[in-house]
Amino acid sequence: MSISRLFPFLTLRFWRLVAQTIWIKWQSRSQRQRTYTDHLVRFYARSQNPWWEPIDDKWQQIRPLVVHMADPRPGDTVLDVATGVGYQAAAFAAAGHRAVGIDYVLDRIRVATARHSNPRLSWAVADASHLPAREDAFDIVSISLALHDMPVAVIREALIEFHRVARRRVVVVEPCAPRNALLKHLYIWVAMLVDESMLIRDYLFCDLKALLKEARLNLVTWQRCFYGFLAVYVCEC
Repeated sequence: MSISRLFPFLTLRFWRLVAQTIWIKWQSRSQRQRTYTDHLVRFYARSQNPWWEPIDDKWQQIRPLVVHMADPRPGDTVLDVATGVGYQAAAFAAAGHRAVGIDYVLDRIRVATARHSNPRLSWAVADASHLPAREDAFDIVSISLALHDMPVAVIREALIEFHRVARRRVVVVEPCAPRNALLKHLYIWVAMLVDESMLIRDYLFCDLKALLKEARLNLVTWQRCFYGFLAVYVCEC
């Protein structure tokens, strides 16, 4: 097994990405007219940031947990929102379920299409806050580590959309700060430095559970994972 899979945070590629992240975020802050989507498109453009494209999935240990907590039934269809390069959608497909992965950034969909060949998978470019799907189109909607890229107002819109298109369950994976006040501030400071999001601080100070409730998503269970730095939230529609 490669070192990038065992210890992704100890590779030269990871630290090159951190340096590029700091640079791109500094540039985005200096150009205030840019939207959060402008920043994401630039960050994930191969021509401007070649280091973002992963060799392996650094979140691979949480993929089976998300599938398990989503509790898919035989014949269920899954919409994986902000799929990135498709690892979570591929995990659902590997478990025998039809999955559609969507992302706002075309370059990420191109990588996902090239990387995964399971016939149960399909891909599309789409906005999480304006999903091109009818009401109750999917049994399960999942999103992993993408809400914190959005302004809080857009998170509300996205969650409402998830409720609209999901028949049964919505599963959300996001950063989760420690309960201890000192550790929380340290966590937020590190996240602001190394995470690609321009809005990670706003997300970590918002109340996700309250936003889920506003969207009429009934939180039935949640648990921390990935050494306590992330959390999986499972909602029923």
